[in-house]
Amino acid sequence: MQNWLTDRRRLVLLLLGGVAVIAILVGAYLAYERWFPWEQAEIEEWIDGFGVWGPIVYIVVFALSML
Repeated sequence: MQNWLTDRRRLVLLLLGGVAVIAILVGAYLAYERWFPWEQAEIEEWIDGFGVWGPIVYIVVFALSML
């Protein structure tokens, strides 16, 4: 019986985590579309400055800007 509860908690946490990730991605997209004042060339320069981590940093920064 306890394993079932543990599995259920794990499933709930996994689902909530998935919902949170989707909410962050949607927030980043909305922030980009509505309140992003930069030109495309400036965006590409900024992302390239972070190297491989550029797209991840980009998504996180704009997701946090929605909070």
